[in-house]
This record gives sequence, C-alpha cells and structure tokens, in this order.
Amino acid sequence: MNEVPRLPDESTGLQVLVAPWDSERALLPAPPRLLVREGRIALRGETRGDRDERGVLWLPYAPRVDGDTRQRYAEVHGRRQRLLMARLRCQVCGRPSLHVPGRGTAYLLPYAPPETLLPVREAGEWRYALEANPPVCAEHLRTGPLWCDGLRRVRGWTVAWVLRAPVSGVQGYVYDLDDLERPPVLDYVPRGDPRTGAVVAVQLVRSLERVSVGESRPPGS
Repeated sequence: MNEVPRLPDESTGLQVLVAPWDSERALLPAPPRLLVREGRIALRGETRGDRDERGVLWLPYAPRVDGDTRQRYAEVHGRRQRLLMARLRCQVCGRPSLHVPGRGTAYLLPYAPPETLLPVREAGEWRYALEANPPVCAEHLRTGPLWCDGLRRVRGWTVAWVLRAPVSGVQGYVYDLDDLERPPVLDYVPRGDPRTGAVVAVQLVRSLERVSVGESRPPGS
C-alpha cells in the first residue's frame, strides 16, 4: 500500500491513475462493519493498509474487476490520490511531477482566478488556498488540456507553480462517534483537529503557501 501505483498498460487507451475504474466503487462503511475502537472510528476486520502513517482511516474501495476498461474520469480514487499527493507524483501516470528550481512543482488545476489561489492576510493571519488535485509531470502539463475535455471545455484550466505546499489535512466523511447510524458529513479536517479520530478520509489536502499562477484558460475559451 505504500508503493506508488503505476499505469498497468498504456496501450489500452487513455488511463488516468487518480481516476477510479468503473468497478472500483467506493465502499462507504456503516454499522456493523463500522465501529468505535479505543475512542476512534474503525473497521471490523481492518487491515494495516486501511490507515495512513498518522493513523487516519481511509475510505475502502472495491477492487478492479478483470476486463474492466472504463474509467470514471470525473471522480477520484481516494487511496491512490493519497499516495500521489503525498509523494508529489503525476496524477495521470504516477511518474515524478515536474519541479522547476525557483518556480516549484507544477499543478494543472480546473480554472481558478489567480486571486483565489494566492495567500490572503485576514485579521493578522494568513489564509491559504487548499488543494486536493495531485501535481502533474512535464508531459501531462503539456498535453492535459488537449485530451481532457473537462478541462478544455467545461471547467477550463490554470497552471499553478507551487514552491511550498505542506500537507494540511484531509477531506472526508466525519461521523458522530456516539451515533454511527447518523449520516456522516463530508468536510475538510485539518491536522490536529479533534475530529481526526472520527473521519473516514477520501482525499489528502495540501495548503498552497508559496504559489505563482502561470498560463490560464477560462471554460470554453
């Protein structure tokens, strides 16, 4: 589970590592599989790979079925996203992301006005943009807007160069430990938050603390 996954076969057409295959369905846990153990949320029959190095529980997925050749590009496979984001690997192919000295690591994001990505000082404290999209390699920084219809026509795209982006928390389903039957709430949980023991994480999040905005294209342009 600690190894960075790679594309299994590039000859079968476009494959995006961070996207789930059709058979890789998220398995949002509920009682009786979900329980509270030692004051934190847990899975019955939990394995070592169900938690990250900080002890956070991650959303399980059904395995890919042999012969499944269809990917859901608009969705994210949370466990692969965590590995790619943690190791700053390309979200498409799993190779090392592009890093340019003095500029930082390349992120190809859905279109965002530059001011929404830059740090803002409010009430004496800095507020940073939060990002869950893993970075990209040089090849997919160049070709991503060409083959990704969602970036090109629907959402547009923005290139962000990031010099500092520490892991700041997770996006996940927060449960009520006193009533696991209550539907969980999808929320951002920063590191050190007391809700960490009650969350089933779906994405690793970084805080964009030193960022510059490069080329950008609004939707439909």
